[in-house]
Amino acid sequence: MKPSRLYKKTGGGEFAIVIANYWSYSTMKQGISIKRLHNVVLLSSLKAYTTIVQVIGRLLRLHDSKNKAFLYDIVDIIDKIGKRGGVQQNYIQKHFYERLEMYRDEGYKLLEKEIYL
Repeated sequence: MKPSRLYKKTGGGEFAIVIANYWSYSTMKQGISIKRLHNVVLLSSLKAYTTIVQVIGRLLRLHDSKNKAFLYDIVDIIDKIGKRGGVQQNYIQKHFYERLEMYRDEGYKLLEKEIYL
């Protein structure tokens, strides 16, 4: 499935809002160029280093209209108690912590925030 795009006119031209699902990562890896892309929200358990770097590369493309870009990586932390006791992480958490380590290794400025619902 290709990502859905919604374009809205503004005084300075057009900007794109891209709504993408898990399978749309392949589109973000290759074949998309949105220079005015200011924000990306990740809502997936993806952990492939190359794919994440390529998505970030799409976000960091230069444009006169931006001096900052933001990546929001949202994960639902749901610890569960294992059969033998102790806390077990699910795959979504494990993949998130791998991405977090990659962000740190690459030197990206991070702001971590927990939200309790």
